[in-house]
Amino acid sequence: GNFWLSNLADYQKEEGGTGVHFFNQHHQERFTTAQGLASNNILSIFEDREGRLWFGTAQGGLSRYDGLYFTNFTQQQGLPSNSVRNIYQDQKDRIWFATANGVSVYDGLSFTNFTSQDGLPSNDVRDVTQDHQNNIWIGTANGAARYNGRTWQVFTTQQGLHHNSILTTFTDQKGHVWFGLGEPYSRVGWGASRFDGNTFTHFNVSTTHKNIPNAVRKITADQDGHVWFGTPLGAS
Repeated sequence: GNFWLSNLADYQKEEGGTGVHFFNQHHQERFTTAQGLASNNILSIFEDREGRLWFGTAQGGLSRYDGLYFTNFTQQQGLPSNSVRNIYQDQKDRIWFATANGVSVYDGLSFTNFTSQDGLPSNDVRDVTQDHQNNIWIGTANGAARYNGRTWQVFTTQQGLHHNSILTTFTDQKGHVWFGLGEPYSRVGWGASRFDGNTFTHFNVSTTHKNIPNAVRKITADQDGHVWFGTPLGAS
């Protein structure tokens, strides 16, 4: 298979990156601004259903790579911010972008942006997922928001979320929505919360594995449905 990797030299300042690195068993190559990438400081990498690669950057906006050329998008093209943290494709093939100034959705032609004025609990957006009822969930620095295509509903500690600082979101095979809780670029965290459609359940990662910090930066599941948590010092 093909692998795409990126790194930032200074996570605190989100700068000093070296672009993206492509690897497979036969070839390796590095792509930077010299090849058309919007910025060398990459925060997120995503492959859409058409096989195109999207790169969210710390200050330069967004790059889309079709295998030959880069197409770049910034605030001039409609993004709410040039800092793109995470990327997600919904069931209608729209691409969602978690940014430093709200969330944006791209329909192939134009961007539609949502901020706290529309119903988000914070403009500091960290991640996006979709549940089995086709609701879009937005994880922010101050809680989560569920969007049904018409209205927004906010979920914070008042509704049962263990902590409001969300780093990542994920929907498992059963349709449960997970939230990784923590501070960006830090080992400080509060585990994970799972929403089953009615109530939240809290999971304390550091209790299960004492050497693993409780800041959950990424959540995924394997083929058997087991949920895995990515932390600053390993997986659980």
